[in-house]
Amino acid sequence: PVGGRRKVAALNRFADKLVLGLIVAALIIASSLMAHANIGPTVLGFPFVGGLGFVLATIAGLWIIFDILSSKKK
Repeated sequence: PVGGRRKVAALNRFADKLVLGLIVAALIIASSLMAHANIGPTVLGFPFVGGLGFVLATIAGLWIIFDILSSKKK
């Protein structure tokens, strides 16, 4: 039935957002550990790899927020 497919699609979308959120959380934790341990080259006194991780986590987090807000408008 069509109703069952919609529920499965909604559950799949929820699972995708959850997994991406977990990846963002892991990226933030890993970046903080790298920044704290001063691993890798530094730019302006801040570890480059840790900073890059924070930037990527911010972009992915904003993408999740935008996706959630845009899906509520539908």
